[in-house]
Amino acid sequence: MGNVGFKIILKFWPFLYIPCALAWVYVARHFGWDWLCSRQSMEVIAMPLVGISIISYGILASKTKNELVIAIALLNIAFFCREWHFVGTSNGIYVALCVFVGWYIYRRNVIGPMIAATTLKIWLIAAASGYFLSQVIARRVFSERHLGGLPLEEEYHIFFEEVFEVSAHLMMIVSSFLAWSLLYFARTERRNFGGGLNDESRASR
Repeated sequence: MGNVGFKIILKFWPFLYIPCALAWVYVARHFGWDWLCSRQSMEVIAMPLVGISIISYGILASKTKNELVIAIALLNIAFFCREWHFVGTSNGIYVALCVFVGWYIYRRNVIGPMIAATTLKIWLIAAASGYFLSQVIARRVFSERHLGGLPLEEEYHIFFEEVFEVSAHLMMIVSSFLAWSLLYFARTERRNFGGGLNDESRASR
């Protein structure tokens, strides 16, 4: 039983950022360190973080021509435009996400097996969960009028939203570094991650 629990923790430890993000806000607000979680501070941090993901995934995409890597790079560009507050990007990001999800569903038989046997999958899910939680909190789902369950949500919801979004950006950066590692430094996982798409692409030709 102990070994099973340890394996579960080892597999899902990337999701520890969720309680850590909540604790970050509570501690910062308790001591009056609002600059550690304020919208202004988080927006200043967010753009460079997304920029790192764009560069990392973009270079990897140019080198590998991997379908999944290209899609994630484009999605990060959409996130960057939203952080920059270009006109139309507030709703445009949802269009980009719908296109990404639609593409994934259409290509799931190829993309799914590509990442199923790798640790990249859990990091991508962790990043997605951060973006999801930030939007759920932005819509006040955890307010007392709705689900509740989040202490001081009324006062802290903006801080929670921003910190979760930045946390998701960090998860995305980690996933990009991991993608590099899987494609270039771990030959066994490289076959699991990249080989399936390349073989499928050749077959389609």
